Amino acid sequence: PAAADGERERERESAADDVIIAELFSPSRIGAMAERQGMTPNVAFDIKDGWDLMDREQGLRARRILHERRPRLVVGSPPCTKFSAWQHMHAAKRTTQAAQEQYDAEHAEAVRQVHLCCAEYEKQMRRGGWFLHEHPYTASSWKLEKVQQLLRRNDVYFVKGSTCEY
Repeated sequence: PAAADGERERERESAADDVIIAELFSPSRIGAMAERQGMTPNVAFDIKDGWDLMDREQGLRARRILHERRPRLVVGSPPCTKFSAWQHMHAAKRTTQAAQEQYDAEHAEAVRQVHLCCAEYEKQMRRGGWFLHEHPYTASSWKLEKVQQLLRRNDVYFVKGSTCEY
């Protein structure tokens, strides 16, 4: 029995090295679906699960895990709220300097989150893997220069789809 337990543990460790899907800024959704189809293991880095990717230490730890585990697919789902049409429609409601400064700070954080994803996508492509950037078609984040740089690559495809409820 002890040998069988040790063998099972080695199998789990070996399987843990073969990450199929890694999700950024998202609890395991796509990975959970893949697991239900028998594809395991998967990793997810989301604030709801205790991962603050914008925290320097946690972000470095997550990037180290991605580098070591070499997922086949990286799915980036940074919050899209600050890039939505609603934000632009309600710009007139930011009537005080404090409200505008708060919006500017939150938007800058959202841009950093997209940039973090783009950096991981670049690494992913150098490793020979795939990435999926999940943002609604109407999100203004598609106009960010780092996103545009990715879209100009011959090996990157843009697929139109609206996935956001906002």
